[in-house]
Amino acid sequence: MRSRFWKRTHFDDIDDLEQLQALEQDLWELEEAVDAYEWRRRMVRLYSRMWEVDPAEDKSRYVNTISRLLLELGTNLKMNRMQLGKARRYFQELIRWKSPAPVPVAHYRLGFIAYTEQNWDQVIRHLEHALGGMRDPNHPIEPWARLSRSQELRAHVALAKAYEHKRRKAAGMVRRLYGDGSGMDDTDRYWVEQLGGWDEETGAFICIGETARRIDEAEFRRLKSRTDTVVLDCSEPGFARLWVAGTSSPITGRNLDVLRILITSRGPVTDAELEGRLGSRQPAVYIFRLRQYLSDTFGLPGDAVETVRETRLNRKLSEEIAALTKTGIKESEAVEAASSRAIEHGRGYRWTLPNSFVIYRDDDPEYLFLYG
Repeated sequence: MRSRFWKRTHFDDIDDLEQLQALEQDLWELEEAVDAYEWRRRMVRLYSRMWEVDPAEDKSRYVNTISRLLLELGTNLKMNRMQLGKARRYFQELIRWKSPAPVPVAHYRLGFIAYTEQNWDQVIRHLEHALGGMRDPNHPIEPWARLSRSQELRAHVALAKAYEHKRRKAAGMVRRLYGDGSGMDDTDRYWVEQLGGWDEETGAFICIGETARRIDEAEFRRLKSRTDTVVLDCSEPGFARLWVAGTSSPITGRNLDVLRILITSRGPVTDAELEGRLGSRQPAVYIFRLRQYLSDTFGLPGDAVETVRETRLNRKLSEEIAALTKTGIKESEAVEAASSRAIEHGRGYRWTLPNSFVIYRDDDPEYLFLYG
C-alpha cells in the first residue's frame, strides 16, 4: 500500500472529493512510516486540491490544516538552516492562506531569515508585523500562530538591532560624504555633530554556557587562554575555532554543527533531535567523526561526547527523584520536576566537559538566526 500511494506527489488530476478523502486517510496511515518533510508536502498538496474541489461553503478545516503544515515545513527548514529561500516561501504562503487574520509566528520566522541575510528593511517590516499582529483587536489569533513570551522578547531585541544597523549605515553615508564637518559653517557642522558616537563598537560578545550572558573582549581573551575551559569561538563570520585548555584549531562542517548543539543543550540530545536539527538520518556517523576530530586534535577521550542510553536515563531520573524527596519535596512534585528534564527516546548524546562555552558577537546575525 505504501508504494502505491507514496508515488503520487500531485493531485490536480483528481476531481472526485471522495477519492481525495480516501487518499487523505491513506496518507494519514503512512505518517509514521515515511519521511516527515515529504509527507507534509504531499498533505499540503492534497488539502489544497480538496479545498478547490469541495463545494461546501465552510472550508476552514482545509485552511487550518494547510496552515499548520506550512508552518511546520518552513520551521523545519529554517531551524536546520536548509534551503532558506524555500522556507521563506512556505511562510509567505501561510500568510496568504490565513489573510486577513494575522499570523505573527510566520512574520517572526521571516524576520529572522531576513536578519541572517542582513536585509534590515525586511527585518523591520516582518518583526513589526509580528509584534503588531499580537495586538490586533480586529482579528483573533489562533494559539499556534501566536508568539511565545520569549519570541516576543527576541523580536523586540532583533527589531532594535535592525534599526541600529540602519542608523549606522545612514550615519556612515554622512561621514563618507561630509567627514566630521570640518570647514562647514556652524549650522551644517551642528547637524554632522548630531551623529555623536555612531561608529563606536561595543566589543561585546554573547557567551552561551548553562545560561547566555554578555562579556567584553578582555573576558573573552581570558576564557580562551584558561586551561580548564572549552571555548567554541564563533565570533568571526563564516569561521569558527575551538579552544581547549588554551590551544586552538579551526572547526568546520558537521563537527561544528554537532558540537554547537551539544554544548548549548542543557540535557542529552537524542538521535531524533539531531536528525531534525541536522537534516540528516546519520547522527551516529557525525558523532563518530566529531569524537575522532577531538581525539586527533586535542587528545580528548571519547567520552567527552557520552552516549546515553534509555536504561541509564531511567536510573538517573530515579536517583534524582529520590534525592529531591529527601529534601522534603513531595514525591509527586519531585517526579514532575525531574521528568521535565528527562528525554523520552532511548539513545542520545551528552557533552561532558565542564566550563564549555559557545561565543558569538552580540550583533551576529548567525547567533540571532540560530536562537531566534
